[in-house]
Amino acid sequence: MESFRTTHPELVTGSFDNPDTELAYLDSLVDDTQGRINELHQFLVRLHRRRNQIKSRIYTLPPEVLSRTFLFVCFPGGTGRGIGREEDGWERFGLVDRSSITLSSVSSQWRQVALGTSELWASITLVIVKRDNISTYASLLRLYLARSQIRDISLDIMFNGSYFDLPSNLIVPITRILFSSKTLDRILTLRVQNPPEQWMPLISKLTRVETLCLTYPMSISRGDSTLDLHIQPLRRLHLVGSQWASADLPKSLQYLSLETTYPNFELGLLRQCPNLIECHARNQIPWQGFTNASVDVPLAFDHLSSFTWSLHAGINDGSASRNLFLPALRHLHLVAPESASGKPVIDFIHKHSKMLISLNIEQFIEWSSREYADLFQCDMPCLCSITVNAPFADLVSCMEALMQKSGARGDFPDSENVVVPMLSSLRLSEANPEDEDYTGGIDKLASVLLEMLRTRRAGEVSRFEVDVPELDADFQEDLWPLEVQKDLKGYISEHRVRLTQDSNIPYFLDGSGK
Repeated sequence: MESFRTTHPELVTGSFDNPDTELAYLDSLVDDTQGRINELHQFLVRLHRRRNQIKSRIYTLPPEVLSRTFLFVCFPGGTGRGIGREEDGWERFGLVDRSSITLSSVSSQWRQVALGTSELWASITLVIVKRDNISTYASLLRLYLARSQIRDISLDIMFNGSYFDLPSNLIVPITRILFSSKTLDRILTLRVQNPPEQWMPLISKLTRVETLCLTYPMSISRGDSTLDLHIQPLRRLHLVGSQWASADLPKSLQYLSLETTYPNFELGLLRQCPNLIECHARNQIPWQGFTNASVDVPLAFDHLSSFTWSLHAGINDGSASRNLFLPALRHLHLVAPESASGKPVIDFIHKHSKMLISLNIEQFIEWSSREYADLFQCDMPCLCSITVNAPFADLVSCMEALMQKSGARGDFPDSENVVVPMLSSLRLSEANPEDEDYTGGIDKLASVLLEMLRTRRAGEVSRFEVDVPELDADFQEDLWPLEVQKDLKGYISEHRVRLTQDSNIPYFLDGSGK
């Protein structure tokens, strides 16, 4: 604890030769006393602060601890934006978060810490409403850019509604900031929803951008226009909507995600990106007036490990099984916006079956037990997970196909024949459940499921998880007959099997799985 002098000099009077000498003496005492008062005031402030700390449940945190706490508040998943991955490999727009500004307004100490933590200001999200004053958003963008001392920034800009018809002068303030020489080389991640028409020629000027997301309304027709995205550092691209004739992409692209784009456009992009690691084009609706696209020339992607593709872009017509080569493929997701062919689709899957870890087939509404049987008879030594989205009755056909036996496997030395593939996960979900009448399979699913578990000897060697559709309460008793419930509970209690309905434990199990 600091110590202070508590005594003070005596005031001497009547012993001075002249008034000037006494005045100088008094001035020195005034200065000395004022200095003591200032020191005592500072000491009193420290006493009160320490006293409040003792009375308070929370002490004043060190700046470095406050800084890390602020980062956690603003970015719960980690320090900075990061990549919030969806199942098909793409991140979504972030929520508007002004926590950085709020934290910097609490106290002078918090403001100092917040301004000294550059990462708090490096991720910016703007949701611009048409009726608002756009200059307000420009000021906010300028504030974040000024407070972020680090070079790399992540920027989300969402225009609420179409801004293609806006006069240029209304978006000039943001345009000047975003595409200025001081900002262009700082942006590593840019996501724009409903971008203004005036921005399209400027996007290619982003010299350092590595992640780019552009979302357009489908009502906008581009005619013969080409989207210029030939940005050498670009690694991740996500395009949604709009009717571009083509796009110019760099060969450096590694992650490509497309939504509601046309089959020919998708294949055109695919041809430009030989270094892809992931490609996801998940179109669930058929395009009226557009013919199916074909893979008319051989295409090889040596590094592509995760592939989501619609059947109308070269799969259904068999051209992909002939000309598309994916030797590193591990995860395959096929979507059937229209009827799924049998042999061409199966040939494409079999062609890449040797290294396949997961297979997801979605909206396969016309496959019978024959197609499923042909599919699963191929040797898939690495396949662990199958996901099938089909009408309810076809899900039963899928399980029946998974009971067919093949050659002997070393995992079961006491068995001459076991079923393949050796799965650890099977997920079954309904296609178009609102149109389902359940007349073709609700009374069979539980019994077929039990037979499949027994035939596959599920849960004996390794853990097995199976997920089936969740139905309305009115159908639960029909789906799970009492006589089958008992046998299922018995099997699951003795094996490493987890049974769920739409990821929830069925009502009759009561946590019986191991």
